[in-house]
Amino acid sequence: MKTGEAGFTLIEIMIVVIIIASLAFMVTPYLMDVPDRMKANIAQGDMKGIATALKIYRLENGFYPKALGALMTVPAAVRGRTAPYLEKEPKDPWGQMYEYRCPGTKSNLGYDLFSAGQNGTAEDGGNDDIANWQQEEK
Repeated sequence: MKTGEAGFTLIEIMIVVIIIASLAFMVTPYLMDVPDRMKANIAQGDMKGIATALKIYRLENGFYPKALGALMTVPAAVRGRTAPYLEKEPKDPWGQMYEYRCPGTKSNLGYDLFSAGQNGTAEDGGNDDIANWQQEEK
């Protein structure tokens, strides 16, 4: 090798590779969590839409339905209504049906509405459940 030739030494290349690997190691966990956080945001938005349909149902009928399935039918008792309160079956971003209980025990709204979250198990003590009573606290 001639003296004065331009180039990188093996040590310099290894330092650059270590720096790049360290940055990738720090950023990857953050990026892996993004889809789950976005699904949680979608579930919160869906629940606000379902809550609006429930309010309209209550205004027109005088009570909340016993099951969410009632929101997908046109009630015969309501004059002038030609469309259901919800157009499609209310499923969360993980493909599970939203849970609905009327009368509710945890919410001040008169009903409990929640998604079991990513693990599909409701009220397991985990932090992935998304519920209307959590939105009330904010």
